[in-house]
Amino acid sequence: MFIGDLFERIKPQETEAAAYEGWKVFMVKGKKLRKKDTPFIGGDNPAADSSDVPKKTIWIERMLDQEDEDAFLVHELVEYYFIEYGKHKYPDAHDKANDAENRVRNGETPEKVYTDVMQDEEFRDIAIGLSKQFANRTKRPVKEAVEGKKFRIGALPRDMREELFNLYATHVNPEAKERDFYKAMVPTGVMDITRLDVDQMPEGSTQGLVDMGASKWAPLVTADSRLVDGQHRIQAARRLKVTKLPYIDMTGLIDTEQSGYITDLPQINEDQQLHQNWEIPIPTTKSVAPRPTLLKDKIKPVAQTYQQVLDMHLILPNRLLKVAKPVWVSLDKLRETERNNKLPDGQTKAWEIAKAIRKSGKVEAVLASEDGRLWDGHHRLEAFRKMGLGEIPVQYMKLAEV
Repeated sequence: MFIGDLFERIKPQETEAAAYEGWKVFMVKGKKLRKKDTPFIGGDNPAADSSDVPKKTIWIERMLDQEDEDAFLVHELVEYYFIEYGKHKYPDAHDKANDAENRVRNGETPEKVYTDVMQDEEFRDIAIGLSKQFANRTKRPVKEAVEGKKFRIGALPRDMREELFNLYATHVNPEAKERDFYKAMVPTGVMDITRLDVDQMPEGSTQGLVDMGASKWAPLVTADSRLVDGQHRIQAARRLKVTKLPYIDMTGLIDTEQSGYITDLPQINEDQQLHQNWEIPIPTTKSVAPRPTLLKDKIKPVAQTYQQVLDMHLILPNRLLKVAKPVWVSLDKLRETERNNKLPDGQTKAWEIAKAIRKSGKVEAVLASEDGRLWDGHHRLEAFRKMGLGEIPVQYMKLAEV
């Protein structure tokens, strides 16, 4: 596809948001571009791998939160700088751009970030000028995160709101659309956390939250009078001697029995009582029990070859006799090892895998011995549990007796 052709095709969806010294920043609809088989998430610049962006042009996706748009502009300019001026390969430049983006998200000004990372004064001035122009663009009316006693889901951090949408779409409404979900307003309030019974977490796992300060944390997530998300924030709050934290109530949008929950909530005083009957303005279907075949019918197992299994170094070569084709097996027929079953990052990886499976429709079959012992795929197994699926593709390995 020629760059000019693509640019002409997206013109009806783009808006010039900033211009400085011959450079221009356009706001574009990423969803429209992705429909044209163009890889585009967040932003793009002419130096990025496989970029379709014209020279001296930055594309920024219209995001739900305008702070995201500002941070993505910094990302694209820093990435361009390291590729064109620092002669870095794309992966290295992308990592440096991620660091710069995170600094802006944590409160640093774009000007300070550019000054720290860009040695070329001419391009640094261009970057500073573009960011200033971009900051003064005509902005959409800001949607308040909190209106009365309701909280807008789209105001949550991106990874958190995507995880909640995954829960909603998997267990409650398979036909859900992200945009409608993020517009929803759900009940919010303040909760006394002193009586919550949660497991003790290592101090190292909460240090980042402690350094950030409680005022910048996302709210706790509850549903059906149960705590669904927020264990680390509660532990950090206790370290900071904070006794109350804001919460949002996702009752009706999360099936706690299927997705798991941290603890039941004790009865709290009237002004902090969880509300069960709020009207949730989302186009919903009738809440239904998870249908195990719903995603299974759309998931294609990817088989691993005998050589690929050997290369994983799970089993000594002289013990591995055969690797069978994938078959769908009930989750309860697999036996997890104690060590892998308690990996500290297991829950996080499981959500990432579940999201990837939903998008791609493919999953590598897990590996198990004929007695049902799981040798590889503990995170995939947990991902299938979170998606409400009762079966998973398994490749059984025939092993020689020791």
